Amino acid sequence: MEETKEQILRNIREDYNHYTAFEIKKFLTDEVIFESELLKVVEGDTEVVEAIYRYSNPILERNTNQTPNRIKDYCTEIYLWGLPSAGKTWALAGILNTIDSEGHLKLYGKNDTEQCISSDYMNGLLNVINNRKAINYLPNKTSNETIRYMNFKLLKDGEERKVAFIDLSGELVKAIANENVIKNHKELEKERKLLESLLSNRNRKIHFFFIDYARNDDEGGKQNIHFSNLCSIFNSKRYFEKNTDFIYIVVTKADMIDSNEAIRKNEAIKYFNKYYKSFRNNLGKICQDNEINFGDDYEKGDYSFLDDYILDFSIGEVLFLRMCRFNKKSSLKIVDILQEKIQKERSGKAWIFG
Repeated sequence: MEETKEQILRNIREDYNHYTAFEIKKFLTDEVIFESELLKVVEGDTEVVEAIYRYSNPILERNTNQTPNRIKDYCTEIYLWGLPSAGKTWALAGILNTIDSEGHLKLYGKNDTEQCISSDYMNGLLNVINNRKAINYLPNKTSNETIRYMNFKLLKDGEERKVAFIDLSGELVKAIANENVIKNHKELEKERKLLESLLSNRNRKIHFFFIDYARNDDEGGKQNIHFSNLCSIFNSKRYFEKNTDFIYIVVTKADMIDSNEAIRKNEAIKYFNKYYKSFRNNLGKICQDNEINFGDDYEKGDYSFLDDYILDFSIGEVLFLRMCRFNKKSSLKIVDILQEKIQKERSGKAWIFG
């Protein structure tokens, strides 16, 4: 049954994210609702109405080159894990934008032997957020089957530190979790083998797991079960046995936890510890067994140290599901972590070549 004008306006008034920006723009174009009516329900916010009229969906380019199966040069590798629609791509756009705006980014040039393999994709992420605009447009979900490898240099105190972001598609993360439940699992087999190859090198690694606070578990299965299955795979394949220094849990869409930023961190910790107990305990054991997150400093079975590695993350005020007023506070927390934890190249070490 087609919605009436009154229903549409009421839905917008009650929840700005009831419809997408594209749907609102179409309502205006088709004169289902009028600009004056929209302006009234958004409480006179002309920036929102103007952004709706200008709305177009940002397109992120696929990799122009294949991800290498072996990273030859020393760098710190940052792995980004999350299920589909967890908000990881938005978070990554915010993090990269903040690295740039804070003056920490040095890109490889076209004549560098280490030229960025995913430069098109990375440039797209860097351009998603324009700090001079009040409202930015967020990209839709990214391509399913790619491991997006982006390398650059992080500047700190006059020094350059080599970094590689390895962004794993949500479908790939889900396929890895399914290894634990599906016999003779073939989905994205080539990509899973490539990831195993990357994880086996001797570069130091930091992992970020993005957990969607707003996920509807009726669509695609329970998020906590997928992460528990991931831990079983990590244990059996010993992904984190030698070269992982830190593991962080990032609870995305944290603005939905509470509007008060001051209490979000504690609420995110409570949320994770309550609803992800099996994942937490398995991850805690992995950390203690492999000297990750200084977990081995605690008594065996005491995983309270993980609380210090749980982050609440918000991209800012999300409007009509595809627009946002970017707030860099959450991104800056992760950038500060990278600045603190990523070490400069240790010369003379045999393991730097993987």
